[in-house]
Amino acid sequence: MHYTDQLPTDPLTFTCYMAEDGLANYTLYEDDGATFAYLNRNFAQTSIACRVAGGLAIVEIEERFDAYRPQREWYEVVVLAGGRELKQRVQAGQGKIIVHLGS
Repeated sequence: MHYTDQLPTDPLTFTCYMAEDGLANYTLYEDDGATFAYLNRNFAQTSIACRVAGGLAIVEIEERFDAYRPQREWYEVVVLAGGRELKQRVQAGQGKIIVHLGS
């Protein structure tokens, strides 16, 4: 994306490209993209952690909203590991979400 509102972000897709056993972390920063409100802490941060061990992937999503909350209802979680693709859609806005994928 090059500017706000270029593409819809609902659902927002998190894709984790993983080794068969591994850990990845990322923090997504979002603000309204149009004002200086971020200077007054009007922004959202969403932390994503993905762990893969054996045939199981665990994805933790932690949402932190102060005065700004993204207009989103769903996350699409995709984990690519060991030649497998694991997917699940989960509802946004829960604060902390833990997704178990695989066997």
